Amino acid sequence: MKKIYNIALFSNVPASAVTSENFFFDWSQIEDVPYKITFTFQSGGGVVVDDAIITVFCDLGQGSTNCIAQSQTAPINYRTGLLGSLMVMEIGVGFLWYAYMNTNPPILINHRPPSNNFTVHLHTNSPNFNVDSVSPGEYTLILNFETLE
Repeated sequence: MKKIYNIALFSNVPASAVTSENFFFDWSQIEDVPYKITFTFQSGGGVVVDDAIITVFCDLGQGSTNCIAQSQTAPINYRTGLLGSLMVMEIGVGFLWYAYMNTNPPILINHRPPSNNFTVHLHTNSPNFNVDSVSPGEYTLILNFETLE
């Protein structure tokens, strides 16, 4: 019988700063089996520069990601795995970013994540794969682990 584990991550990133966020979770609390991972994301109000698109990366054991920007001649082999991209909604003079469980394709991993310490990285689609041009503010990221067995 399939099981579902939801892991909620609450950031402390203020709207005036852009940074990656480090988290700790004791993965031994879930079974060491293959999983299908989906996620939801909701940010507070932030500002946007140059209509940035935000993509979320997190090392959950899915391996590195090859990222290709139009101006590059070779892919960037990014050290952490891709979760997916976020949608944006205008609210007043600012924006919020979000993703539903069905916004991005699921990720499959062969076992629970290998490290209790992991980082969520938010990047834009700029040619430099830059984090400096967007400010999402505080966010909640819910990782949904569904067993495949």
